[in-house]
Amino acid sequence: MKKISAWFRMTILLLIPAAAIAKFEIQEPAVSGIKHDRVTLEWTTSEKSFGAVHYGETQKFGKKIADPSFSKEHRIQIRGLKAETLYYFKIEGWPSPPSPKDKKEKKETDLYTFKTALYEGPDETILKILSPPVVTAVSPNAVTISWETNKGGKATILYGTKEDRPQKIFGEFETKDHILTLSNLLPESRYFYQVSVRDSAGKIVRSSYSSFVTPKGVSGTLFIEGPAVASRKIDAIKVQWLTDRPCKSRVRWGDVPLKSFQKEKTVSASYSREHILKLGGLEPNKRYFYTIHLEDRQGRKSVSDIFSIKTESDSQ
Repeated sequence: MKKISAWFRMTILLLIPAAAIAKFEIQEPAVSGIKHDRVTLEWTTSEKSFGAVHYGETQKFGKKIADPSFSKEHRIQIRGLKAETLYYFKIEGWPSPPSPKDKKEKKETDLYTFKTALYEGPDETILKILSPPVVTAVSPNAVTISWETNKGGKATILYGTKEDRPQKIFGEFETKDHILTLSNLLPESRYFYQVSVRDSAGKIVRSSYSSFVTPKGVSGTLFIEGPAVASRKIDAIKVQWLTDRPCKSRVRWGDVPLKSFQKEKTVSASYSREHILKLGGLEPNKRYFYTIHLEDRQGRKSVSDIFSIKTESDSQ
């Protein structure tokens, strides 16, 4: 009976998927809801865990606040902060309860910072943001940001990733309730943003910088449009496509529909969303097959289905 039991335990261990024994990780945190005396920190972990935030005005921190929830998604609001002050923080997490036979150590993030907002006082004649911007309707490629001001004005959002140049989106009307949608975003990317409002007198109020992370898309890398035939001749073809994020791209191609083609060509050596494939020296009236290979800045790779295109006939 003991031999059967040991064999059964070994069988169960062999059947455990690799994801079940993956290394515990803490994702990069998001800072939001920054006011003169408080801030909200959010982060996710690769598996359910407890967490805590160490923070302070120096890199020695000095203060700690725990998140009692046992979850993959964590959210903590820190109150009682000083206005217009730079704070340092790091996050630690640990799966629980730890098994004596398989004890996992606590995981800590890198060092991060945030700065609290300026205290503006109770003067109602000053244009100000009454509530911090709230990010809702989050999807891989779009989010909605809303906030409220005490007086009417036209809104602007400055946003972007660390890798791309900042962009702006503008509100069309003067209002106290501001709701703007950011579109054409990259999946699984952290965006930094700042909202501002200008009133009819030209006065401007700006929020502190905050950030959000878009969720993962349906697959690692997606086509938004294409591939489409841009031109076709008797001895050359040009095909173009768009990707939902900047990618390097190459194709493997040949005159047979196999996964391993005879030739390979680099299309985009640097990261881009627009890709144009040019092939020359081809035979007239012949069908060629190709697959598109993509790689984004995070090293995620994707391979397309097999596409085909036929050159023009040389008969007139």
